[in-house]
Amino acid sequence: MQTNLEHKKTAELLAEAEELIQLINADALQYMEDDLQLVFEKHVEKLEKIKSKVQVASKGKKEPDISDSAEGIHAAIQDIVKAMREMTHHLI
Repeated sequence: MQTNLEHKKTAELLAEAEELIQLINADALQYMEDDLQLVFEKHVEKLEKIKSKVQVASKGKKEPDISDSAEGIHAAIQDIVKAMREMTHHLI
């Protein structure tokens, strides 16, 4: 049961990360400096890999490796938030 709950939390985190990515793509990416855009794009790729891994595991009825996924998602979200804060400082 605990694993199912963790899987649900992972899916929720992935959905939140996807929402953040779309917001950044729609509003902020055009204002980012090139090096910041590259960092952001690398994190988007990392999140997509994690999302794919979770989806494949879900389809196969196999529980994904939650610890790896959660750590990767958490790190990527932190980096996205950091990039957004840095971008905000450049806009002010």
